[in-house]
Amino acid sequence: MANDKDQLFERLADAVLELDEELTKQLAHEVLARGYDAWDAIENGLLLGIGKAGKLFDEGVVSPNPRKFRQPKSSPATIASRSRIRPAPRNV
Repeated sequence: MANDKDQLFERLADAVLELDEELTKQLAHEVLARGYDAWDAIENGLLLGIGKAGKLFDEGVVSPNPRKFRQPKSSPATIASRSRIRPAPRNV
C-alpha cells in the first residue's frame, strides 16, 4: 500500500492530467503544508501528470480542451509587432 506522500503525489498527477487548476493548486499547497520536498512533488506529481497527458495525446486518446487553456493577454508591444507596418511613402 502506498504511503500518504505517494498518494498525494498521485492525486497531484491526476489533477494535472485532468487540467484541474484549482485542485492542482490545492494539492500543491497541501504538499508544502505537510513539509514534503517541493522538488519531489514536481518530479513525482506534476511532471508525472504532464507525462501521462503527453503520452495519451501522442496515442490520440485525448486532445487538448481549448476551453481549459487561457490565452495570455497581449501587451501593446506584442500587438504592435503583429500588425502590418507599412513604410512611409518616399518623396522623390
